Amino acid sequence: IKLILTAAGTSLDNVLTATTYLTRVQELAAYNEEYAKYFPTNKPARTTVTVAALNSPELLVEITVTACIPS
Repeated sequence: IKLILTAAGTSLDNVLTATTYLTRVQELAAYNEEYAKYFPTNKPARTTVTVAALNSPELLVEITVTACIPS
């Protein structure tokens, strides 16, 4: 995500929302720890949903973010 944002001319500091889909609810605490490393301040609005599966069986997490590009 960080690389894509940089290529688009923005950064994690400009993320407005994050939606996360987790396939393992028991991983939520670990996910929260990692998330806090990337968003220590100015946390974006966030929705986290536990799902039975994603598009491929090997996928465990999917994250979609919306960010602004400063002018």
